[in-house]
Amino acid sequence: RSFRGAREELSRQYLLVGFCGYLTFGDQIAGDVLASYPASPIVSFARVLMALSVVLSYGLQSHPSRSCLLSLLSVAHAARDARRRRRASSPEAALLPSGGGGVEAGGGGG
Repeated sequence: RSFRGAREELSRQYLLVGFCGYLTFGDQIAGDVLASYPASPIVSFARVLMALSVVLSYGLQSHPSRSCLLSLLSVAHAARDARRRRRASSPEAALLPSGGGGVEAGGGGG
């Protein structure tokens, strides 16, 4: 809920800056609205705020990818552990010497 509100507020701020730039410069506006304004403390402050919003939004942008990767890794880890448990509980595992000789030790198999 707070994420949605923050996203909406940020969108309103971007629209406000873009609209004010269009009102000021009309069709002569540059690709970067803030680059069209002359250097002043207010414009510098706006540039700092825009840079800050980009830097702080990096975590929000990378979170879905990171979450997906971690879930895939945990599924792979759980599957590996399940295979090891099945091997350890099989009747053949009881016949193997405790020193190895199984598949992990290079005894062949597939």
